[in-house]
Amino acid sequence: MQSYTLDHRPVPEQISELRDDNPQSIALSSGDRQLSFEDLDRDADRVAGYLMQLGVRPGGTVAICMERSFDEIVTALGIMRAGAAYVPLDPDWPDSRLRFAVEDSGATVLVAHAALLDRLRVEARGVDLRRDAEAIAAASDAVRCPIQQESVAYVIYT
Repeated sequence: MQSYTLDHRPVPEQISELRDDNPQSIALSSGDRQLSFEDLDRDADRVAGYLMQLGVRPGGTVAICMERSFDEIVTALGIMRAGAAYVPLDPDWPDSRLRFAVEDSGATVLVAHAALLDRLRVEARGVDLRRDAEAIAAASDAVRCPIQQESVAYVIYT
């Protein structure tokens, strides 16, 4: 029987360690789709680099409004890698509630599909992973902010 100890390191550091130890092991799996720790780590670093280019800084917040998916997980990890907290929002919420949560949380960026970004028209900068894929892929994947244990990982609206 394997024994586990509580790991107090930030999640992004733990993912990087898993990538170092088992780069081709499956990190995410859903149906026929799989993503290795190496791919998860690289993609999250690129999202982090792109968000930092947009001005996201440690201690900030970035809203995510998309269905549960690999993209949502990669984005949340990328936000944490940039030193910010992610604000997960349900795309089924009414527009007024989504606008309130984005504004109230102080999110400087909203990651969502283009149709939602066009519909909400919030002050936060809009990022669509598909529309901005080329810029995200070109973003530095070597930039990481040191994450303090007391850093906020996410802000939840219920």
